[in-house]
Amino acid sequence: MQACAYADADSLTAALTDAGCDVTGSDCSARCAETMLPLERECRSLIGPYRALGQACITTERGGSADRFD
Repeated sequence: MQACAYADADSLTAALTDAGCDVTGSDCSARCAETMLPLERECRSLIGPYRALGQACITTERGGSADRFD
């Protein structure tokens, strides 16, 4: 596993936003999931506020998202 590339919560939030994630919600597009799921493993100490988003991303990766194949 890689070390977290983000030094603080603000830089992690910016990366998630850049990936198209709605960091205030629990809706995860396929594009967001591709970024979010590895970060959940690598940045455990910073990911706490995004648990709902992480769960939504898992659903997306399992095929539960309408845009999964976009």
